[in-house]
Amino acid sequence: MMAREEHSSGIQFYKKLNSSIRDAGSAAAFAHQNSLNVRHVYEAHNGQAVHESVVRALGFVRVERFPVMTFAGGFVSRRAVYEKLNSFIRECGTQRAAAVHFGLTEGALGNICNARRGLMPVLTKLGFGLPVTMFLPLPHAEKGSADS
Repeated sequence: MMAREEHSSGIQFYKKLNSSIRDAGSAAAFAHQNSLNVRHVYEAHNGQAVHESVVRALGFVRVERFPVMTFAGGFVSRRAVYEKLNSFIRECGTQRAAAVHFGLTEGALGNICNARRGLMPVLTKLGFGLPVTMFLPLPHAEKGSADS
């Protein structure tokens, strides 16, 4: 369930962004060198919004992971959280019984299971923390722009 991934924190992402901009001479020059929208580079540099095209140009892919409360340093994907939720519902016998355990209505739990509502109401009782954004390195061949 918990695969070890080599990831970079937001700090490492911004270090690479800053050094790449410095090496290029300016944010606009970095954008032009990588065929990116200049506004996207400025927004990422200012911490306003990190566009996927900028993430890819730096050789990363952004992922969301959930910390496992019983395993320090352990993170799982959204899929693993849903798998644990579905297993828990099967163990309870019915969705209604599981909803009672979470303090939710059956409809609310159904919406969570069908991805129409966020996972926040069930994370703690399933043993997970709030989601964390991480940056995974891309294989060298996949680096590039996603802007059009």
